Amino acid sequence: MEYDFVEDAAFAARVRRLMSLMRPMRAKGLAKRRYGRDWDGGYVILPSVETVKVVYSLGISDDVSFDEIIANFGAEIYQYDHTVDAPPIDHPNFRFHKMGIAFSDDWLPEMRRLDTFVRQNGHANNSSMFLKMDIEGHEWDTLDVIDEEILKQFDQIAAEFHSFEHLRNLAWFDRAERALEKLNRTHQVIHVHGNNNAPFTNLAGLHIPSVIELTWARRTSYEFEETDEMFPTELDFPCNPNAPELNLGSFKYLEGR
Repeated sequence: MEYDFVEDAAFAARVRRLMSLMRPMRAKGLAKRRYGRDWDGGYVILPSVETVKVVYSLGISDDVSFDEIIANFGAEIYQYDHTVDAPPIDHPNFRFHKMGIAFSDDWLPEMRRLDTFVRQNGHANNSSMFLKMDIEGHEWDTLDVIDEEILKQFDQIAAEFHSFEHLRNLAWFDRAERALEKLNRTHQVIHVHGNNNAPFTNLAGLHIPSVIELTWARRTSYEFEETDEMFPTELDFPCNPNAPELNLGSFKYLEGR
């Protein structure tokens, strides 16, 4: 089902509310850093990542620059990607699995739910974990179905959220809303970046990146305060170095900025 796409007040208000779930704040007393390569593959996060014991790296393709840096701090990196046979480099702390992430353990033989892998690996009660997720649209189903108790175990989450142009589809909108509401209950956005490999999408008079990179920090681990940051920041690089960055401003949609 799709909206009869008219820029009416009710639709605009619902879109603004959805975007407000990703409103960035600052972790009090902590400065963010960038880990990983310039361009696509680097993540702007809190330096507490240097002390986590376990990283779940979902979707690695041909770049493990982030994984390698964090592995060098001593973390075990559990890598999942059913589209490649192995990571491009070896590291003694890499734990690669040629498996993908899906909404069900029964959908495809090469894919499982994230919380299934976490439990299988004995990490269900490990609160010193980091989640990196770039799984080309499967992030929505993953977050929609994940056990919230498992979600709470991740100190930070850096993920790419795809296809905001599909907000015109009511079923897609409903799922995105459920996923972001669940994540917002346990984590707070601390950084936002638009992936310039995709354009802005225009919805009800709003300019929204089609693909948004977000960093979330666990609410029980940090204190948060308002931020005056404008995005992109000096820590950001365009995902595509041959195209201009997407200017997101303050990313405070309910305030119209």
